Amino acid sequence: MDENKRQAQRQKVLKSARILLDDWRTMDCSIRDMSATGAKIACPSTVNIPDVFRLVTMSDNQIRPAKVTWRRESTIGIHFTGEAKPSALRKAKPVEEPPA
Repeated sequence: MDENKRQAQRQKVLKSARILLDDWRTMDCSIRDMSATGAKIACPSTVNIPDVFRLVTMSDNQIRPAKVTWRRESTIGIHFTGEAKPSALRKAKPVEEPPA
């Protein structure tokens, strides 16, 4: 997307995030730049990322709906389609083995 078409100026950032693929699966990614209306996301691969998903930012534990506007091999551009809300997703804790 041409920067001149953006609704808001993006700021360079480096934030950990997760793409919610569905109710049970997530993909770790990092936010490379961000504005009030969208972001550039780096991830291992963009192949399995749906066109519409929810993005969770780990630093502030916020979740917001997003739509992919462009794709490259390991980077996507997204447009936020709704407001940020508190997320129930927490960092996973190691699973303890039951006593034998």
